[in-house]
Amino acid sequence: MGNFSTALLGRGNNAQRIVNFSTIRGQKGVPQQLQNPIKDPKLEAWFKQEAAKRLGALPQVIEDRFDGETTPANIQAALEMDNRYDDGSMRPIALEEQLSMDELNLSPQDILDRAKQGSEFLSKNERVAELGTASRGIPVGGASSRAKAWARENPITAHTFGITESTPRFLYRVGGKSLAQQTLDMSQHIARSLGKVFPNVIMSNSEIVSQVTDMIQADLGNWKSEEQENSVLFNQIVMPRIWLKDQEIINGLFPAGHGDYPYLLAMYSIAKTLRDSGIKYFVFSNADEWLWQADPVMISIAQQLFDQENHMVIIGVENINNQKGGGFVRTSKGKQQLVETPRLPWEVMSEGKAPIALNTTFYICDVEYMADNQQALMDVVKSLVVKDLPGRIEGENEQIFGVDSWAGDVFSAVLNPAFIKWPRPNFLGIKDGGFITGNSAVKGIGDRTYFNYVNEAATLFPRVMSRLIKGERSMAEILHQTGYSYLTPWARTGYVNQGRVYNQGPSF
Repeated sequence: MGNFSTALLGRGNNAQRIVNFSTIRGQKGVPQQLQNPIKDPKLEAWFKQEAAKRLGALPQVIEDRFDGETTPANIQAALEMDNRYDDGSMRPIALEEQLSMDELNLSPQDILDRAKQGSEFLSKNERVAELGTASRGIPVGGASSRAKAWARENPITAHTFGITESTPRFLYRVGGKSLAQQTLDMSQHIARSLGKVFPNVIMSNSEIVSQVTDMIQADLGNWKSEEQENSVLFNQIVMPRIWLKDQEIINGLFPAGHGDYPYLLAMYSIAKTLRDSGIKYFVFSNADEWLWQADPVMISIAQQLFDQENHMVIIGVENINNQKGGGFVRTSKGKQQLVETPRLPWEVMSEGKAPIALNTTFYICDVEYMADNQQALMDVVKSLVVKDLPGRIEGENEQIFGVDSWAGDVFSAVLNPAFIKWPRPNFLGIKDGGFITGNSAVKGIGDRTYFNYVNEAATLFPRVMSRLIKGERSMAEILHQTGYSYLTPWARTGYVNQGRVYNQGPSF
């Protein structure tokens, strides 16, 4: 068969919804296929009906659950109550219930053996010779409220780094490139080290797609033709939102959450096309969690778990700051699942303590299982959530009400996930501009500044992967000594310490 994108565009009406990167190269403006918003009339009707129902019931819910106190937090909790699983249906799992990290604390030789096995798994595509067996998925679109708030509160620093309130997080720049470009580059680095191509599957939306295509255009001169041809871009669903204060419809359309990703992966038969192209591992993360890649050691572990009838690996870290975020749970029927905060049972959230195992939005999914269960991925329900965003009056935030969903929720509801606790220093979840501009030494990252830390990562991660794939024992020894952390080796071996700032990572 032909390349991945040729096969994908030949399915149904995909040619009217999806473009490959070779089409984008050299084209002025946004391709015709991506100009029109993707709307879902049934979903929009559900939103309006459901929002009206919840708003109508709001006074009684506030009275019953919160003694009539109409604080913003209580309003949010009341309106999100119908998202939640029933009390008693699940409980957060303890850290010791996750799969052990013992396998990553084996000898350097064991790490090398895993890397060799994973490299073989990634290289052996039995259907399309030029492709590896991993595909990289990234949602790029929108800007978080935290990112906007940071830019507003730190105007001088934001201006210095080229960040405005409207700069989406995936376009924050690290090491001379945006986070999304770094994410793609790091995936390509691994693929090229293996002599293969990993297809890229990028989701954007019509409200921001021009910035995405501009970003892609800027880099395509460094891409091989087969890399361009096997990478695709598609738009997600956009929806209206309302201002809670007066229940007016907000001007514009807004993305309906990362949960659109598995939904559209199924609706456009992307999962089936990946499977038919010999792809076995779908690696997914946000662009702001760019170090999560098809690490061959990680792929070796994922395949072992797939063989044990898990079909998804979720990487988590210890929640040391009681951060509200997606948590690992076990249902009353014994199933493991990832559930985001607005869907956790109220008895869990009302305790005021977040789950102690925190989702990092990094998943490895079993492509064959996804392809066989596309309808189930489309059937997972969405939620209505309340968010604080910059409001209609300059300098003030306002609550909005809209549709949202989360890829982790959707994938894990269908794919029977396995959870692995990973070293927290590998988790570079960049949530606002302070994570890439910070100039104060931080103890938790080896007394480095965040600025140094993220720029060091851009330099070091490709080298770590190259050395693993080459089978270098010294790299395996460093990773063994540090519990398989990509970055803490340099802090612990004296390359960076006492808050000293290095412009480049160590040379080796």
